[in-house]
Amino acid sequence: MIAVAFSLWRAIFLLEQPRTDQSRREAQRQFLATVVSTNAITFGDDRRNSPWSLGFCLARTRQRVSHAAVMVSHIEPGVGQRAINHLVVNKGHLPELVKSDWEGTHAALRTCFNVLRPEKPVARGIVSLESSD
Repeated sequence: MIAVAFSLWRAIFLLEQPRTDQSRREAQRQFLATVVSTNAITFGDDRRNSPWSLGFCLARTRQRVSHAAVMVSHIEPGVGQRAINHLVVNKGHLPELVKSDWEGTHAALRTCFNVLRPEKPVARGIVSLESSD
């Protein structure tokens, strides 16, 4: 769950550039060239190649929060994997859809935390992408 929170936090900084099929392909090429030539990726590389790295980051959050949902379903059977996973859907590449994807993953993570720590619930609306527009 810490990896999900970190990836969601990092994704906020990658929302600036437009994401088109062409920009994602070019960013993939540049990202791969950097990895192959330097064997290192920095946040600056992520940001320069954000049309691709944002999608990678969000896909990683969806995968990890799905694993967290399994753990949560063992602790609180009523909050099962389906209940959390329906919040985590790859909605598309348009900016408004990416924001919706981020918000859904954040809601799923918040649900997981609230099951694990019901005495200290994470309130809805604590974090929102609206302030990053």
